Amino acid sequence: MRHVWLRGSTFWFSLRVPRRFVPVYGVTPIRVRIGKVDAIEARRRARVMAAHSDLGMDAGMQRDVLMRSLTALSAELDMLRRDWMSAGMKMLNAREIAAEAIKDHDAEMAERWNHAAAVQKGRVSEIDNIRKRLANLGTALDSDGIAWEAERRTYERTVAAVTVAAAEAKAALLATVPAPPVPASEDPDASPESDITRDTLLSVAATPIVNSRCVALSAGGKNRYADHVRHSLASFLEIVGDKPLRKYLPSDLQDYANAMANVPLNLVKLREFRGMTRQEAAEANARLKQPKPCMKTATIDKYVTEVRHIWQRATASVADIRDIGAISVTMPRNAAPSLDREGLPAADLTTWFAAAVKRREPHYRWLPLLGLITGMRLSEIVYLKPGDIVDFEGHRVFDLRRFVTSGRPLKTKTSRRVVPVHSLLHETGFMAWVRDNRHKPWLFPAFHEADDPADAAQKRMGYWMQNLGVHTPSVGTFHSLRHNAKSWLRIAASERIADLMQGHAPRTVGGRYGFRLLQEEEIAKVIAASPPRSVDFSPYLRKR
Repeated sequence: MRHVWLRGSTFWFSLRVPRRFVPVYGVTPIRVRIGKVDAIEARRRARVMAAHSDLGMDAGMQRDVLMRSLTALSAELDMLRRDWMSAGMKMLNAREIAAEAIKDHDAEMAERWNHAAAVQKGRVSEIDNIRKRLANLGTALDSDGIAWEAERRTYERTVAAVTVAAAEAKAALLATVPAPPVPASEDPDASPESDITRDTLLSVAATPIVNSRCVALSAGGKNRYADHVRHSLASFLEIVGDKPLRKYLPSDLQDYANAMANVPLNLVKLREFRGMTRQEAAEANARLKQPKPCMKTATIDKYVTEVRHIWQRATASVADIRDIGAISVTMPRNAAPSLDREGLPAADLTTWFAAAVKRREPHYRWLPLLGLITGMRLSEIVYLKPGDIVDFEGHRVFDLRRFVTSGRPLKTKTSRRVVPVHSLLHETGFMAWVRDNRHKPWLFPAFHEADDPADAAQKRMGYWMQNLGVHTPSVGTFHSLRHNAKSWLRIAASERIADLMQGHAPRTVGGRYGFRLLQEEEIAKVIAASPPRSVDFSPYLRKR
């Protein structure tokens, strides 16, 4: 493969220095890490990097600057591909919600989500066109130097488009920032961190760190925390700017928190901020007489904490720079205060259950009941399989330990647990329904048509609860059922049983002694416990 070198499982861009440039660049090939991607993607990126190399050599760029520029371009291309995949997933998810809104005869909601899907589709097409154009121009360079000269200006404009999509133009910035010559590493086995200096751009230093963490967190699948890690870096670069490491100040982290306090919630859904960056949206929102609801202090703190972690890892081997994470960040007063979730009122549960039994779709009918009686997270219920209901200590339980062996996501280590099948699940017909559907791969397959089943379930349940009038943003949500379950189990069983059943870690050293799974007597106690007395389960019982 031209310009592509595979070493182990990692692809490298490899360019033999043209003879006319040997006096300036030497005979050692120019090699830059592409990463662990498929061969087609590696070839695509290599063609673009080859075109960029030719442009840089013709412009008289020094070897060390060219190497750093290629490294930055490689990171940009990787981010561009991730943006392309993200936009595609958002498009599919928006289409799914729009289809659900049509089923519920909500034309306004359907129109809103169809528009969101169209926006993401346009983003996919825009990025796809950029990637194809870059690859085509790289191919033109490889095949015909004269044709390349004719395409040079188009190439420069396209590279600028990549810059807008991922970060600032790294090559142009490097040309304006005086930097001492840094010998480029020619050893493909050398760690990428060994080339990080105080003059390296934060995006270049942090991207490998973020990518590695996201791969570890995702473990081959989608992970919301991995998305949070990426968004934290992207929002910091967008608000504070992508600069050499030596130019960052501790006050930048406070400025970041101040700006995030004005970033509207659900930014991508608000028409008045469409097409704006986070910084532009924050400034525009702050100017409004009635600003839109913004991020809460707890959310801002999570973003700030993640930026600290990224900075510490990215700069661990870099001397003579300021530690921006060393200061204590004050949460802005204009940030929305964090709200404490609590259980849903009994009247709302009764309303919800009465509506649920009228629905034919299994996920509408059974999810509210399961959430209350088992206390499981929505993301756990969504990934249940019929085979997860097994015999344990003489009783039927949901065995969430099976998630680990089958690669299904669990939030924490303590989430690996068994959850008793309460007698009410037999009385309402849920267990009979499970037996009738034991041949299906998932108990609730409708959500698995989406790229992120848990996210699709959360949106669908939230939208349904809003229509029923039992939803309060950030306070009364599907997750509130876990609070209802916790309160019930504390009364009907014990604090320890409530913790183990919901996958919560014990709060004391003494609490960590004993078994980590519910034992036979504890399971029996849960199964025999009377359901929450204040909740009316008769709609489920009458439907039997």
